Amino acid sequence: MTASENTCKDIDECTETPLICGPNTQCANTVGSYSCSCKTGYFPTTGLKWLPNEIQCEDFTKIQTVQTCSIIYYEGGVEKYLNSSSTWFCFITNLTSTKFTWSSSEYQLQQVVGVLSSALNDTSLWSNLTRDEKSVATQAYLDIVERAVLHLTESSETLLRKNMNTQNLDMELLIVPTYLTPGSEMLQSKNNILEINMRSLQQNNMEGQITAGFVSYTGMESVLDGGFYQNRSSQGSIQLNSPVVTATVGSKHKLSAPVNLTFYHNKLKTAEEEVMCVYWKYEGTEGSWSTEGCTKFYSNQTHTVCSCDHLSSFTVLMERRESQMQDYYALLVIVYIAEIASLVCLSLAIVTFLFCCSIHNVSATLHLHLSVCVFMAHLLFLIGVSKTNEEVPCAVIAGFLHYFFLCSFVWMCLEVVQLYLLVRDMKQMRPCSIGGLLAGYGLPAVIVAVSAGVFPEGYRIDMLCWLSHHRGFAWSFLGPVCVTIAVNTILFPVILWTRLDQNADESKVKDTRLGIFKAIVHCLIMGCSWVLALFPGVTFTLVFVIINALQGPYIFLVHCILNQQVRVEYRRWISLLHGQAGSYNVSSSTVPMESLKEETNAKSVH
Repeated sequence: MTASENTCKDIDECTETPLICGPNTQCANTVGSYSCSCKTGYFPTTGLKWLPNEIQCEDFTKIQTVQTCSIIYYEGGVEKYLNSSSTWFCFITNLTSTKFTWSSSEYQLQQVVGVLSSALNDTSLWSNLTRDEKSVATQAYLDIVERAVLHLTESSETLLRKNMNTQNLDMELLIVPTYLTPGSEMLQSKNNILEINMRSLQQNNMEGQITAGFVSYTGMESVLDGGFYQNRSSQGSIQLNSPVVTATVGSKHKLSAPVNLTFYHNKLKTAEEEVMCVYWKYEGTEGSWSTEGCTKFYSNQTHTVCSCDHLSSFTVLMERRESQMQDYYALLVIVYIAEIASLVCLSLAIVTFLFCCSIHNVSATLHLHLSVCVFMAHLLFLIGVSKTNEEVPCAVIAGFLHYFFLCSFVWMCLEVVQLYLLVRDMKQMRPCSIGGLLAGYGLPAVIVAVSAGVFPEGYRIDMLCWLSHHRGFAWSFLGPVCVTIAVNTILFPVILWTRLDQNADESKVKDTRLGIFKAIVHCLIMGCSWVLALFPGVTFTLVFVIINALQGPYIFLVHCILNQQVRVEYRRWISLLHGQAGSYNVSSSTVPMESLKEETNAKSVH
């Protein structure tokens, strides 16, 4: 006998005998055997059991053997009964009487999944139930799914994954033997993902193996709609925006670590919608969607990640509030007005620092770099911060915002350092030197590069292209900001005390005080606005936007409009525009203010 003669070949019973399962059925070939289930829209007359040569697949309208049924439930420790005359209610709840065993070959998981999938084909059967009937029937349905997953899965000596896909149910099973110690495992059902720490489950494992199941339903979202949300006093419109899923690992396994569930939205989430991670909470005959033990870990337009400390059936709710929409659009108008005004002022300040010859000094150069960085940050904020529909462009915008806002704080700190060097009669820095440019632009670039390398997913947030708060990523911005403010806070009194200790004349002390006052106000405008950004709510957001937008007007007003030399230069420019260049003494307007002060002091001495 040759080796080829010893090779076994599987026989496809479904192809050789098309009616092997009977009428209104569908046959699925397996290695060494086959499985049967009813066609879509048909149900077995024996419930979840598949009895060869006895079972028939019938349309539900013909399966009306039960006219009334009674369900026992407990409320406050008291036994009560729910009586129903609904044929569909009685059919679904009657399925709970099925007893699953590991060794019984008549209960095949594929057939059970087929029956349960068919139960979601016609959701109008569910909609005809009362609220209590729907709660009880749905809970019975979800319990059957969990029991089928846990009791109809064979044992395995190796790590085993099984997938079952039907029209309305998508299931992945993971079987982990006792001797294996896997870490975090992911199960996927349709586009939804379950991430669970299997090692924590094995610490108290007494069953010999762990079976984890993850099931997604198609159509269940219309059965358990937003009307089942626990907080019925909510003013907004609540809808399910993801499939309903079930995650289970068996009642004897304790969940010592939270699980993460990733839901892909049925439709894109809008800015005025609020996301809620919920689970199906069932007590007595009352079922509801509850947020207890579940928190939103991350959400954008396409998907939401939830973290839950227990296993059950879960989904994502979206709440759309009209009042929030009005606040959102009103805030949007204020943001655009404030940002445009700030950009105009910053543009004028940049032109002034570039072309006003009478103030070409170290301070003006520092203010120029500061203005450019603030201008770029506000421009990006205005045109790109809400473009969250594409993740890569949004992350890029968030990265540049991070960079330019950091540059703004660094240049503001360099301004205070320059003031300190001036009063100490030390060598002043050169902002345009390699050292100055590396400090002003290089240091923020290093911070952003390191941040992006460590946690690239951090450059995104719910509704804005900005920094996420997950894993403390926001501190890659807040940390340097706090350091900058701390350095400025230390240098301010040192500068003033140094000037006073030098027994300088009153005019120099006054100039020093004025410089410190300007720096403190600018530091407060930039620093306090970001403190307000940490607090949620429309009010704090509005105050944050207004204060943050004051940077442009402040720079233009204090360093340009209130500067006498700049005002003289403005008059000269205006006269040139009107063809009256001769009406002003151009040469006198370009004389530095220090020279004018020296000349005035000399005259007073004489």
